[in-house]
Amino acid sequence: MFNKIKNYILSTGLLKKEMKPFFRLIYKHRLSVLIVLISSVLVSVFEGVTIALLVPILEGLKGQTTSVVPFPISILSSLFNGVDIGQRIRVVALLMLVVVALKGLFKYINNLAGMLMQVDINKEYRILSFKQLLRLGMGDLNRRKAGEIQSFVFSFPTNLGGLVCQIAVFFPQLFTIMLYLSMLIILSWQLTLLGIVLLLATSLFSSRIVTLTKKATEVAVNSGIQLNNFLIESFSGIKVTHLFNRERDALRKFEQIAESCRYNDSIVCRLRYLMPPLLEIVAMVGLTMIMIAGSFLMGRNGLVSLEALLIFIYVLLRMVPNMLQLNQMRIEFAANMPYIRKVISFIDPSDKLYIKSGTIDFQGLKQGIEFRDLTFSYMVDESVILRNMSIFIPKGKKIGIVGPSGAGKSTITELLLRFYDPEKGQLLIDDIDLKDLDLLSWRKYIGVVSQETFLFNDTVRNNIAYAKPGATQEEIGQAARRAHAHDFISEMPRGYDTILGERGILLSGGQRQRIAIARAILCEPEILVFDEATSSLDTESERIVQQALDEIGRGRTVITIAHRLSTVSDADKIFVIEGGSIVEQGDHLSLLGANGLYKKLVEMQSLKTGASL
Repeated sequence: MFNKIKNYILSTGLLKKEMKPFFRLIYKHRLSVLIVLISSVLVSVFEGVTIALLVPILEGLKGQTTSVVPFPISILSSLFNGVDIGQRIRVVALLMLVVVALKGLFKYINNLAGMLMQVDINKEYRILSFKQLLRLGMGDLNRRKAGEIQSFVFSFPTNLGGLVCQIAVFFPQLFTIMLYLSMLIILSWQLTLLGIVLLLATSLFSSRIVTLTKKATEVAVNSGIQLNNFLIESFSGIKVTHLFNRERDALRKFEQIAESCRYNDSIVCRLRYLMPPLLEIVAMVGLTMIMIAGSFLMGRNGLVSLEALLIFIYVLLRMVPNMLQLNQMRIEFAANMPYIRKVISFIDPSDKLYIKSGTIDFQGLKQGIEFRDLTFSYMVDESVILRNMSIFIPKGKKIGIVGPSGAGKSTITELLLRFYDPEKGQLLIDDIDLKDLDLLSWRKYIGVVSQETFLFNDTVRNNIAYAKPGATQEEIGQAARRAHAHDFISEMPRGYDTILGERGILLSGGQRQRIAIARAILCEPEILVFDEATSSLDTESERIVQQALDEIGRGRTVITIAHRLSTVSDADKIFVIEGGSIVEQGDHLSLLGANGLYKKLVEMQSLKTGASL
């Protein structure tokens, strides 16, 4: 049944393609949707029964023993034929108690099922958004800001869950109104026709507010994302802000963005809450007109009885709040849609950049790694970073890659880890294109220590074991000893159970690097990449870290990307990069003798020449 309804609505073209995930979502939660629908319908039915129970009392007050209201409203009334007014009141009071209790029970079930469905959908779409975050290629992620991602994963799914819940309630609400409308037609089609004309006029008015709300919310959503971005950026760069005494400027800019958010949100609020009072006024005008018209119909050959008119007015009064709520739902739909479009657009794979894993299981390096005529740029329209690069890295050798800043050295690491794919050429592993290798199996064989070490706000133990979940304490301790980290870890207040703080803030730069080295070697990787691993350290820290790197690099394939040339002077081969191309290659002594860029870099760093290096 759900598939038929979904396919029919989609085939009508009334909904755009971007809204199709709603129906997949509703179908997935069809049991909850059914509970919401059925309980809402039952609440509406009991509401109608409550109204119908008033008829016998009204008729009894006039001394009538038979029903004078139209069928089928007269069904309940006919059960009281011949019963005096006192008995009618007692029976109706007891029946109303039962009906109201049942109505309250199903209303509770309705609200609970709707809210549970909403929190389930919130969780589901947060997980979907986070999965998308993990799957996206670096080329796609680099175009996005942290605040935007935070909104996609945390904030916006809440609007999606609420909207789906509203959709589930919308149709029962519509059913309730149709039930009331049917009762009104039965009581007096003339007065109902007048009410429908007034309703159509009101709908035209409310549609304009819905359109304005939708546009205003889109602006408010973008303002919120901008505020999120600035907040996260300011937190990340708080030291720089303090260093240059820019607190006032940062506050001023934040206040400007916050004011923009306030202004845009206030417009949305004005539009959201404008409709209910206006519609209530319009409804009362309509009710007044209907009451006046009803009084004329009573006087014209009894077209409407007094009982029918009173019931008509009562039903109309009960229907008006539902009409107002239905129109408010339209406003809420319009206000939520920009958030929903953002979430759906983020998880939609059709326009995203992914790094797709190959199928060949990598089981160890046999020959070497080759960059063959490789060309790469981070964005299609940006300048080329690497140009026609060809490098061969034999298994078991230590390779150095050097060059001036911006030459493209660190890009080699990102290509090797397959964070990006080259535009032209190939990156071959034992003559197999890296694109064809299973990505998970390939990365298991690589250990990386970079200049920008990232540590989690967790224990020392968990930070090291991040590379190998389930590692024993013996394995973690051994990795720490080889990284020359065990001694300072043991001196910490709780040893390996010490929390390191955000990004390892409680450690010095050298200590963070040694934790990163321990993490990198925990899995005994066959290939090690040291990307500017000591460039930001003081002399003593560099000595300790370099000693650790030299020790763990023995017997492995080592790629050292360095700005400090002393770290590659013992490499089997050194590649010198400038402008994204290889300009020199050889060992340390041969490159010094070539009197090229390498020697110039050595002289700039005041290094000694010859065997002393």
